[in-house]
Amino acid sequence: STNTINDKEVYRLSGTISPETKDLNLDLRINQLRPFLLEPFTKGIVSNMKGNISADLTITGKTSSPIVNGMAYLNDIQAKIDFLNTTYSITAPIAISPTEFSIKNDTLNDGLGNIAVVNASVTHKNLKNFKFNINIQPQKLLALNTTAKQNKVFYGTAYASGLVQILGDLRNLEMRINALTEKNSRVFIPLSNRTQIQDQSF
Repeated sequence: STNTINDKEVYRLSGTISPETKDLNLDLRINQLRPFLLEPFTKGIVSNMKGNISADLTITGKTSSPIVNGMAYLNDIQAKIDFLNTTYSITAPIAISPTEFSIKNDTLNDGLGNIAVVNASVTHKNLKNFKFNINIQPQKLLALNTTAKQNKVFYGTAYASGLVQILGDLRNLEMRINALTEKNSRVFIPLSNRTQIQDQSF
């Protein structure tokens, strides 16, 4: 089967599914799928997604436990992190095995010439029980770009270097940050007129 958008083939699925044995023997080709189709699932977290995603995959095993192998390709994927008001882009291959999606030593860009090195592994069991092991090493990367109107608690511009780790599963996701602010960073934490600051001795 195929699907087209604006006369352009978006995906092609070919092969066989055995009704009796439930065996799968499929080839799936995805051609320049637009990532904005994912935005309904990332509302409030990620927006303004651009670029495209392609993939060449084989699907075997059983209908109840498909085995997926192949490669996917992020082609100049851009996305805005709403909370940070920063936009990043990446072009990278994703290796897909029956139990893992992985990105190895690829580069995230902030649009200002600054980068972060990304190593990411997402393991799963039959596309369930996802576990994340994501390591991002920013190198003077734009990490915050907000105004007082966007965030009254704290706002400003921050460039950071160090290590960000995202670990765990969807129910217990842990973020570990070991980073330093770089030159030209200015972050403001407003204090209301009613706030009192006292020095205390211990």
